[in-house]
Amino acid sequence: MERKIVVLTPVKNEAWILPLFCATTSLWADHIVIADQHSTDGSRAIASSFPKVTLVDNDSTDLDERYRDAILVNKARELVGTKGILFRIDADEIFTPNFDSEEWLTIRQSKAGTVWSFPWLQIYPGFNSYWDFYPTYGAFVDDGREFVPHGVIHSRSMFSPISDEESKTTSDISVLHFQFVDWKRMQSKHRYYQCFEHVTFPAKSAVEIFRIYHWMYDSDLPLKSIPSWWIEDYKKLGIDIKNVSFENNYWWDKKIDAYFNEFSPKYFCHFETYKPGKLLFANGKGLLDTLLLAYLGATKRLFNRKKGISRKIVHKIDRILQTRFHI
Repeated sequence: MERKIVVLTPVKNEAWILPLFCATTSLWADHIVIADQHSTDGSRAIASSFPKVTLVDNDSTDLDERYRDAILVNKARELVGTKGILFRIDADEIFTPNFDSEEWLTIRQSKAGTVWSFPWLQIYPGFNSYWDFYPTYGAFVDDGREFVPHGVIHSRSMFSPISDEESKTTSDISVLHFQFVDWKRMQSKHRYYQCFEHVTFPAKSAVEIFRIYHWMYDSDLPLKSIPSWWIEDYKKLGIDIKNVSFENNYWWDKKIDAYFNEFSPKYFCHFETYKPGKLLFANGKGLLDTLLLAYLGATKRLFNRKKGISRKIVHKIDRILQTRFHI
């Protein structure tokens, strides 16, 4: 019996891209399980309008990917038992439109326990180019093993391979990540992530957190031209992958306001934050805080380089700031 493909996707206010995600994913998935976390932008109605979608509630009040992923896995196994292929992708990700390729057949026929990763291609604003990023885990051929939650944030690998034999990477099939298409939306999310990490992991270096969310600025990763078949093959199926909605208000900024009220703006003085009408670093920041942020901002290009003497110097200064000055 052919295994059923079950897609596991978390959602919170993703109406800007959810119609595209559901339409493209419905072309190849048997089930799409969406765990919605209190969306207020119409995401629930959009998801419910697609026959293959099973909508479940994520009742968590804050970001907790371990809790959320457990909801997704449990629902998938409720639908198909432990005989499915579980794809863990986000709402701002779609696959390249080569669903009839030999690799898709290979994935469907791979043995239980296999974990598949896919090239993770970052679509650049304008839909003309992309960054070729590192592969990311995306599919698990279920063998019934216990789901062990990984982390509170950035827990993409819901199931990790136990051996090298279980780990496979595709060469023809890729994931197209739309996070950077709406640059302002990405910035809002990353501002919130920095604040969230500082609150959740207070011992984590502020310098390290800043660097994690600024690699895309002045990166020396080469921009590659988008192949026309990504767009044209979807058009033949009646789908325009450029048809996404751009927003002006983001729920993450409201979360930052709540953090400011709870902890005070100065608690986040080492991070870029937002208040309605202006971008700021923090109210009441001191001279050293100002100098630190100026240094971090001015060295983004040098830090993001793959090699070079200047890069080594910046990394050394970062290490001193983290270990000696505990920043």
